[in-house]
Amino acid sequence: MNPLETALEELSHDAPRPTPHPELWDRGRRLRRRDRLVSSTLVLVLVLLAGGLATLVTARPAVVAPAGEVVPDGAIPSRIVDVPPSVTGAGSRDLAVGRASVAFISSGAHTVLVSATDGSYHRVELPDRTWSRTLRLSPDGTHLTYVFTDRPDGAADTVAGVAVVDLASGDVDRVTAIGGRGTSVDITSIGWSPDSRWLAWSGYDVVSWGDAGPVRDTSGTVGVVDTDTMEQSTLGDLPGAVGATGVSDDGVATVVSRDTLVTFHSASSGGKAEPLEGDVFAGGEVSDRAVTSSDGSVTAVGLTVMADAAPFVTEDRDVLQRTLAEDLYPRGGRVTPLGWAAPSLVLAMVEPRPGSGAYGGDAASLVLMTSPDRPDVEWTYRYLVRDLPDIAEVSVAVDLVPDLDGTSSQPLTHDFGSYDVGLPAGVRWGGTALAALGVLLAAYLLWRRERRLG
Repeated sequence: MNPLETALEELSHDAPRPTPHPELWDRGRRLRRRDRLVSSTLVLVLVLLAGGLATLVTARPAVVAPAGEVVPDGAIPSRIVDVPPSVTGAGSRDLAVGRASVAFISSGAHTVLVSATDGSYHRVELPDRTWSRTLRLSPDGTHLTYVFTDRPDGAADTVAGVAVVDLASGDVDRVTAIGGRGTSVDITSIGWSPDSRWLAWSGYDVVSWGDAGPVRDTSGTVGVVDTDTMEQSTLGDLPGAVGATGVSDDGVATVVSRDTLVTFHSASSGGKAEPLEGDVFAGGEVSDRAVTSSDGSVTAVGLTVMADAAPFVTEDRDVLQRTLAEDLYPRGGRVTPLGWAAPSLVLAMVEPRPGSGAYGGDAASLVLMTSPDRPDVEWTYRYLVRDLPDIAEVSVAVDLVPDLDGTSSQPLTHDFGSYDVGLPAGVRWGGTALAALGVLLAAYLLWRRERRLG
C-alpha cells in the first residue's frame, strides 16, 4: 500500500460517521421497493404480450361474425368480405359448419365458408385438396365439393377425384375419377345439378404425375356422380373433352368446349360429341364454369375473356347470347355463371372491364339475369351483392335467392350486420391496454434513471 492510500485510510478512521435522517432513509427504501415492483410488472406485461402473440398464432381459427340476427331458413349476405390469414389463423378441419350461403378462396388462398343462417365466416382445411382451385357449393348450400389428389399407402401412383363434404355432419365422401383407358384424370371442371343431387366432372386423362403436376393425355373423360349413392358413371376417350361442365336434374352431363358440345347420360352410359354452330365465342376460350338448367335444355357458359354478351348453349347445339347492358358495361365484361335461381334465371358473377364499370367501379358483382331463351321483354337484371373483394372460385347457394315478386324494391339478400375482419374486440382492447401499460412503466423507469443521474 502506498503512502497516499495509508494516509487516506487513517483519516477514514477518524472521520465522523454520517447518520441519515429517518424520514429520508424510509423514503429511499420505499422508492427502491417501488422500482422493483415496476420492473417486475414490466416483465410480466412483456410476458403477457408475448403469450398473447403466441396464442393468436396457434389458437383455433377465429370466426368473422356479424352482429346481426339469425335467419333460420338461411339467406345470401348483402355483402361479402375477404378474410385475411392473420384473422383466421390455421384452418379448422371441423367441416360441420352447417348450411353455407357462399364458399370462396380468399386472397390468401384459403377456403372460406359463410354460414347461411348467421353470416359468420369459417376458414376450413379440406383433406387432400389438390392444387386445383375448383370448389363448388351445392345449390341448396348443404354440401361442398372439390378436387382431391392422394397417393394411398402402397400405391404406385397418385389418384384423383371429387370429394363431397356434408356440411351438417362434416363427413367427406370421395369418388376416384378413372379415365377411359383406366388412368387417373386431371379434373378441370365440376358442376352441380339444380336439385343438388347430381355432380358432373370433366378433365384430361393423365399419363403420369410429377412434382410440377399431371402430364396430360390428349383425350378426356366426363363423369357423373349420384350423390345419394356416390355411384359414378364415366364416358372416356373424348378428344379434347375439357371446358365447362354442367348437369341436369336427370343426370345428363353437358360439357362445352370452344367448338364442341358433349352430352352424357349416366343412366344409359350413352354419350355423344357434336360440333357447335360456328365459332360462337369470338376467339375466346371457355372457362371451367357452366351451369345446366334443370331440364337440360340450356347451359350457361363462362368465358376466360371479356365480352359484350354471355353465351348460353342449347341442347340442340345452338348458341344464344345474353347481351350486357351498354350503360352498365360500355366495354363489356366477364360473366361467370354460378347457378339457376329459377328455370330461366341465372345467378352470375359479372366483372366489368377494368376502368369501364358503371359509375367508375371495377369490382365484380353478383347479379340475376334472364336467360336469352326468353323473349327480350321478359329480361331482368338485378344486383344482389355489389363490390366483391378480390377473391377466387366464388360459389353461391342459389336456392337461397327468393322468387322474384316483380318489384324492384324486393330484398334478395339479408344484412347480417357489420363484419369485423380485425382481431376480436376483447383481444384488441386487452392488447392495447397491455401495450399502453408497458409504455408507461418503461417511461417511469427511464424518468427514475434520469433523476438519479441528475
